[in-house]
Amino acid sequence: MGRNYRHEWLLLGATLLVLGGLFTAFLSREFRLMNTQEQERLELQTNTLQETMQHHFVSIDRALSSLITVVVNPQRPADDFDLAGMLMTAFAEAMPVAHSLIVTDADGLVRAASHSEMVGAIIHDHPSFQSQWSAPDHTGLFIQATSVVAREIWTVQAVRIIPGRDGEFIGIVALALDPAYLHSLLNAVRTASGMHAAFMHGESGWGLSTIEQSGFLEAAPLETLWHIFPGGEAGVISASHEIQPDSLNITSPLQVLVAREKAEAQALWKRRRDHLAGLFVLLAVLPIPVLYVNQRRRMAVENQVKASEQALVEKNLELERFFTLSLDMLCIADIQGRFTRLNPEWEAVLGVPLADIEGRKYLDFVHPDDVEHTNIAGSRLQAGEDLHFFENRLRCADGEYRWIEWRSKSHGEKIYAAARDVTDRKRTEEALIRAETRYRSIFERAVTGIAFADEHCNILTHNESFQSLIGYSSDELIGMHFSQFTHPDDSPRELQFYQQMVAGERNDYRLEKRYITKSGQVLWVDLSVAAVRDEQGRMSNIVGLVVDISERKQVERELLQAKEAAESASRAKSDFLANMSHEIRTPLNAVIGLTQLCLEYDLEPRLRDYLQKVLRSSRMLLAILNEILDYSRIESGRLLLEQRFFPLASVIDQLATLLEVQVREKGLKLSLHVEPDVPCFIEGDSLRLEQSLSNLLGNAVKFTEQGRVELHVSVQHQDAERVQLRFVVTDTGIGINPEIRDHLFTMFTQADTSTTRKFGGTGLGLAISRRLAEMMGGGLDFESIPGQGSTFIFTANFRYQYEPKPVQLPELPSALAEASGASSSGQHTTEKDDPYSETLPMRTALQEQEGRDAHSSRSIRSLDLQAIQIVLDEMIHLVEGGDLVAEEVLKRLEQAFEDREPSFVAEVRRNLDRFDYEAASTLLKAKRAVVSPFPHKKRGV
Repeated sequence: MGRNYRHEWLLLGATLLVLGGLFTAFLSREFRLMNTQEQERLELQTNTLQETMQHHFVSIDRALSSLITVVVNPQRPADDFDLAGMLMTAFAEAMPVAHSLIVTDADGLVRAASHSEMVGAIIHDHPSFQSQWSAPDHTGLFIQATSVVAREIWTVQAVRIIPGRDGEFIGIVALALDPAYLHSLLNAVRTASGMHAAFMHGESGWGLSTIEQSGFLEAAPLETLWHIFPGGEAGVISASHEIQPDSLNITSPLQVLVAREKAEAQALWKRRRDHLAGLFVLLAVLPIPVLYVNQRRRMAVENQVKASEQALVEKNLELERFFTLSLDMLCIADIQGRFTRLNPEWEAVLGVPLADIEGRKYLDFVHPDDVEHTNIAGSRLQAGEDLHFFENRLRCADGEYRWIEWRSKSHGEKIYAAARDVTDRKRTEEALIRAETRYRSIFERAVTGIAFADEHCNILTHNESFQSLIGYSSDELIGMHFSQFTHPDDSPRELQFYQQMVAGERNDYRLEKRYITKSGQVLWVDLSVAAVRDEQGRMSNIVGLVVDISERKQVERELLQAKEAAESASRAKSDFLANMSHEIRTPLNAVIGLTQLCLEYDLEPRLRDYLQKVLRSSRMLLAILNEILDYSRIESGRLLLEQRFFPLASVIDQLATLLEVQVREKGLKLSLHVEPDVPCFIEGDSLRLEQSLSNLLGNAVKFTEQGRVELHVSVQHQDAERVQLRFVVTDTGIGINPEIRDHLFTMFTQADTSTTRKFGGTGLGLAISRRLAEMMGGGLDFESIPGQGSTFIFTANFRYQYEPKPVQLPELPSALAEASGASSSGQHTTEKDDPYSETLPMRTALQEQEGRDAHSSRSIRSLDLQAIQIVLDEMIHLVEGGDLVAEEVLKRLEQAFEDREPSFVAEVRRNLDRFDYEAASTLLKAKRAVVSPFPHKKRGV
């Protein structure tokens, strides 16, 4: 080709310009192609990593939901947490991504875990528990940012709350991801130098990466990763995706990232750029012929290089995509079964370096027991037959064998295979089979009858105990309705419970009912029924637990009959005691009265001594009969307490009068003291109060040879309407031994037999006093030191008035009205000096009032009316107790009425002389109702 120098130089210049432009365009196209291919590869790897993680989180969510639904059920008994631990261990072993599982209660206490050492730990302050406890959401799967969990492991946790019956928070179930497994997933996508992978929490920015010097990322994920790579964000090529599957409500999504340093990705392109630049310079300085030859040679070489590079790129992309991006174990082998190419997953599963596997036969790794059927499978492949779902075991580096599932196809002299590690699945299947066998054994051998029915109560299955209880064969029971062997009288009540379960108003019920067996026998059973509901809350099945309680029912019937017989005997005893005491007391009163009449005559000393002994013995016998009568009334529940207002001073005066003779005879000092804040008028039964205090003071005088006897009355508790009074009786007598403390208030019991012989008595007084105190809303207790004396504390509750209110008196007989000095208006106010401020002497307050000479007419009228009430109360107490009424008491009654109603007193005398105590009591009570300004009522036991 001829040309001159000018054309050559022009052509050379044009050529250099064209070559420069071509070099620039080529390098630019190569650069874009390199970036595009690298970005596609990163996107593909990121997408694969994202799908893998999404698959794991879906599996985790299903596992947690299954664990909540099947095991961690709030209606199950607490010992099912042992079962929860077994199932969580099986889940942890079956899921390679799982490191550990835990179940807590509402307080953060770990109740069950896949690792037994975690049970009992308290994680209430851990972020994974706090986040759900403070804002519970049972619809979502909560992903906790990377943190330290039990056993000092840094990892990510997936948490679900455990909702109660009404959706309340009752605990969490959490799964900690295995960091080693996560690292293996990240390492699987590192197919080139300078390439790294990471995943991190979408909100907190904490995560894991394959960059050794970074460890755990503790800042925003992208910014932190950019700073780690040389050159910052501009120095890397990356692809990232969020893990947020549509079928799963993850509250805090994860982010996966795959990046490669641009310097590493552009290394080949930079080498080409340098070569082309050098060549361009060389071409620019060579002579035209050399330039021309070199230009033609370069053009040829360039075309050849482009074709080779394109073929190489396509092959590399195919192999990389096939071998490095799959989570399955991919391999290529020759027809003799020798490995020629494997992907990194083989090393991850078997733990053997790829260099040690390639070139070896796969039979070298097969379990000896699986060699025979593996050879058969190889023969089928050599025959051109495809192999699907073939399973055998391969040996790992640590000597352990793992189950591998194969899918293989032969093509010419090559075998292409995809394998998957199914060891965890096999273990889970075996664990489930063992668990099902174990639970079936428990179900069949349970002593309690168990039946499983559909939503219409038709039996689907049952255990042997249920069958033996009902008496039907298994074929007869299957499909039978519960109502077919239920007693007709029990069906309506159970039907009501069943309808409530169908309506969702209750989830279970328990009742005692009767079954009719096949032989016609009626059995009493304790039935517990629970509903099994589907995800929509509809009842799908029913579980019934049946326990035979026929023997217990028989025992209950026998106990009821024995109780009724005992109560009947007790009533008969009480009636007998009451009737006998009444029958004996009537002639005994005659004996006492006639003896008193005889003693009024002049008798010789010996005869008088005999009669006095007869009189004392009769009175002692009468006291015993009165106590027995009170005891029988209390035991039969017929003792009534009268409720009316009365002056406490009258009771204190009467006690002083009753004890005066005994105290004087023994030379004792008697002190009766009432605190100033004690109310003057209280509402209650004055006679029973006097009886109790008289018994305590009488015992104190009886068991005290020298010294003093004291009664101290004070307020123990008081409100606007009621007051609790405290009566303390203290003596300096013989005291009581501590060992008989628990028996002192028992009927017919005294301190010891010597006491009974020396002092007499039935042992009923203290027991009756305590029962009366309890009926009055109080109690009776004591303190004692042997040889130094005793203190008895009697408490009782009363309504009270500090001053009697003016009342409208009923119309009185004319003589009584004149004596009382009632005004025409009928109003009357009782006024009396406070009798409680000083210790009462032996002479009663009433006698002091009667002995005063100067009072206003109004005070005299009040004193007369009060004196009438006091004497009437004393008379009623004596005749109701069956005691003889002394003549001085009748004279006091006449003086109280000032001889203005002699017919009333005469009638009382006649009844007493005839021992008609009931008629006398009726007259006295009627008179007291007329003169008393306060209403009264009676209260039962």
